[in-house]
Amino acid sequence: MLLAAIRLFHDFIDWHSDVWLFTNMSIIIIEWHGIFSNTSQRIGYEDIEGVAFVIKGFFGAVMKYGDATLKVISGSHVVLKNAKSPKKIELALMRHQGSYLSKREMADAGSLKQMLSQMVAHHIRNKK
Repeated sequence: MLLAAIRLFHDFIDWHSDVWLFTNMSIIIIEWHGIFSNTSQRIGYEDIEGVAFVIKGFFGAVMKYGDATLKVISGSHVVLKNAKSPKKIELALMRHQGSYLSKREMADAGSLKQMLSQMVAHHIRNKK
């Protein structure tokens, strides 16, 4: 009975401590593997190929929990198991990724415009 309670506590802490943190540039994934073992990784929005979620069974549908899977361009997958509202996770990721990519495209367009204007100005100066 005591071992079952310890196992239940361990599983709860493991589930509760695995998180995906959305920032303005990337996702930080923190996973708890035991009392003395944690991992974290940063995945930039430009490296994300897609996200999917799976809700299984009656209780998953009623309680709105399931697995969220992040697909990275490198071919790897990161899974957040038994997440609350995995559809909301998918939507939040897509919203953050879209915002990041549009800001990046605007910055890239501005840099390109500046480079082109400098090239034209340099060309005009050298022609004289």
